[in-house]
Amino acid sequence: MNIRLLTISVLLLIFTFRLSAQNSPATRGAVFMIDDYYFETFYNHYDYIQSTGLKMTYFVCYYPRDVYIPYKYILANIFDADNHELGFHGSYHIKSSFFLTENTIPSYMNFEIFPGLMLMTSDGYDISDFSYPYGAATPNLINFFYKYFYFQKLGSTRLTLYSFNEPKQIMSPIPTDENYNISDEVIYNDIDEAYEKNKIIAFYGHQLHDAKVTFTRFRSMFDTLKAKQFHFYRLDDLQNPQLQKSFLKTEFRPTKMNPLDSI
Repeated sequence: MNIRLLTISVLLLIFTFRLSAQNSPATRGAVFMIDDYYFETFYNHYDYIQSTGLKMTYFVCYYPRDVYIPYKYILANIFDADNHELGFHGSYHIKSSFFLTENTIPSYMNFEIFPGLMLMTSDGYDISDFSYPYGAATPNLINFFYKYFYFQKLGSTRLTLYSFNEPKQIMSPIPTDENYNISDEVIYNDIDEAYEKNKIIAFYGHQLHDAKVTFTRFRSMFDTLKAKQFHFYRLDDLQNPQLQKSFLKTEFRPTKMNPLDSI
């Protein structure tokens, strides 16, 4: 009788473990982020991007400008409609660390953040993540931005691995632009490390163009990730529910923000 009970208990435990594994998200994955406004270079290869199952996070800048209006069709009817994430990359792509040498954080918010972010919000986009232009920020600005954004992306050339329910809210993805001189060997070694540790690896680039990321390099990277059974995620897929709950309750959400006079 005791043996039967023990056997049943073990079987139930195995079943529960397998069910939990099936219902939990896969931990090995990749996030690919794009900065600026070169959406047409990705749209030109969009059939391939969709065929990989890739979900990207596009950080948008220059949203207020009239010249940007043609790209709104791609954002609304292609990227957002296909469940890619849209993040924010500044209204005028100002280097914050330079701007703040002679100006205050409220001035920076009023000039660089609110104009484009409020327009994107009014157009129906729920923006939760921010990429610093030129990857530059000050410690005070980073601390202040926790009120407005969940993830903040900085520049980096060193490997940092991530996971679901990510407690780290500062992202330092690996640049794939070829002018950053990150070799293919380094990139594939980083992919191998993420594979072995069952973690999520993050990349970012600017455009699918010979001057930045050639389509050959882009396709080779994602064919490799796909062959190793990496899953592709948006950046906001990594948000920690506990931190997210606190973040979403703040009075500083973009839909409710007003220009700042002082802090």
